[in-house]
Order: sequence, then structure tokens, then C-alpha cells
Amino acid sequence: MEYPGISIIVPVYNTSETLIRCVESLFAQTVENFEVILVNDGSTDSSAVLCEEIVARDPRFSYYSKKNGGLSSARNFGMKHAKGEFIAFLDSDDFVENDFCQVLYDIAKPNNLDILNFGLEYVKDEIREPRSSALPKNQIVPRESLVEMISNSSSNKILYFSWSNIYRREFLESNSLVFDEKVLLGEDTVFDLNAFLRSKSTYSIENPLYNYVFSPNSLTQSKFKENLLQKFESQFLARMDIHKAWPEISGPAYLRDVSKNYIEASLFMLLSNLRNSPGDRLKMIKEIRSSIIYEFSFKHYRFSLHVSLPMMIRIFLFRQRFFNLLLLA
Repeated sequence: MEYPGISIIVPVYNTSETLIRCVESLFAQTVENFEVILVNDGSTDSSAVLCEEIVARDPRFSYYSKKNGGLSSARNFGMKHAKGEFIAFLDSDDFVENDFCQVLYDIAKPNNLDILNFGLEYVKDEIREPRSSALPKNQIVPRESLVEMISNSSSNKILYFSWSNIYRREFLESNSLVFDEKVLLGEDTVFDLNAFLRSKSTYSIENPLYNYVFSPNSLTQSKFKENLLQKFESQFLARMDIHKAWPEISGPAYLRDVSKNYIEASLFMLLSNLRNSPGDRLKMIKEIRSSIIYEFSFKHYRFSLHVSLPMMIRIFLFRQRFFNLLLLA
């Protein structure tokens, strides 16, 4: 039996408005040897009906429906059913280029790569902006370079998007690499940190093969989100476990980088979310400040050169617990 070159796992949750665009980009692939695994994660819209119509069009598409468990749960479910030599992840509100499978397989297969990283286009209001990772291009990335780049991942973002890599299935399975379902936000960072540390052959190309579509319902755009702090804490605790387990990424530079992420990025998402809260904002901001995240982060944090004066002031007010002033800022 010939196995597919790439298994593309597409979690689906209430994305009926974008699913067809996503799937059409897969129907348009320039090669035949791939499979698509649609995982309906408890959608309440018409996504299930669309999935059934899609799989009826092409035998390379399979469809599974499960109770809602979140993105990590849906991806792990898809990975259990994947038969391809390599595994890719595609969000159902995004889409890929027509040569996505061909380009990636033609590089990953002959080089027996564990991880192949590639570029993307950020799509907003019909404007497309090519982007690529900071990883060295068109070469096997030396392990020491990967480890060094992890110390600056809050800026270079190499850990942020699992859909910007394909992974050799045997590599994932032999290392028991799955998404941590206890991590409720930023699960890609934890998964990719584990993957990069174990990879013996990581390669990166600039080709923008994935189209990441801006959503007005993203974390920074939508209305108040319940339990956002607890979701950040789930990621923080998982990441700390990894750093403790790997001495080479447990030094001061790595801890400063983790702290920078939670202070210069996550904190401002939490404060933005707080402005939309219908509850006691003073009580909530005190809860954020007393979180294990910030008790840790302020022990290691140093201001970055790019931090603006208004941001610096807000960080100072938060650190010193001047909450009333911060709420007015």
C-alpha cells in the first residue's frame, strides 16, 4: 500500500463561512499524493454538513466528528488517523498555495527532514504581506543555532505557529510528540518547543506557501474572553516544565525571554481584555498581578530597547501595583 506523502489535518469549529475557501485550495494542489483529515470539533453551525459534502467529492478527504475539546484535541485526533510520511496543520479559516504539497514534499522527502519550516502571507482586506521565520534558509539548521534562537523566541516568533512547519510523522511518533491538551492558549509554542529540541534535521525555506487570514475575532480584536488569565497560566506552566527538563534552555537568557513574552505581549492582551470586562476590573487586575506568571516574570525581566515610553509606564504601574492609575492609563 502506498502511503500519502503529506497528511493535512484541518480542525473545524464553526468556520462554515471560510471552510470552502480552505478546502478549495487543497482541491487545487498540483500533486495527487496527499490526504486531508477534517476534524469537526463539535461545531454548532453548518460546518458538519459542509464536511460531509467535501468528503463526497474526493476520496483523499476523510471526515471525523467529535465532542468539542479545543484545537489541541482536534489536532491530536487527526494525528492518530494520519497515514502520511509528513504531517501538516491547516486552520480552516486559512488556505494554502496550489504548490503547497509539491514544494514541501520534494524538499522534505529526499532530505529525510524531521521539520520543514516555510513562509506565509499575512492576508488582511485583500492585501497580502509575505513573511518568513528568522531561521537560516535553505540549509539544515545547526542544533546550536536552534537552541540560541529559542532564547529570543519572544521576538523571532519561531515557536508561534505549528502550521508554518511540516513534521515527519515517524519523528513525531517516536518522540511521542502531541499537543498538550491542558494548554488552553498558545499550544503551538509548547508543541514547537518540544519538537525543535528533539529534531535532528530542521530546514527552512522562504516560500510563502501558507495564507494566514486576519480575523476580526482574534484574541486581540474580540470582546471580553472568560478565563483568559487561566489560559495563559496553562501555557506558562507547561513551558516552565520544558525549560526545567532541558538544562541547555534553562539559563538566564531563556528565562528573560519567557518573561519578556508574558510582560510585553501577554500582559497587554490581558489588560485589553480587562477593558471589555463587565465585572470588577480592580479585582481582576489584582488577580493578574498576583499570578504565578508575573511573580516569576518580574524576577527575570529587563526592558527591551523597542519598548515605547507609554508601554514602559504601564509596565511600571503594573509592577508597582499602582492599579488605579493603570486603569486610567
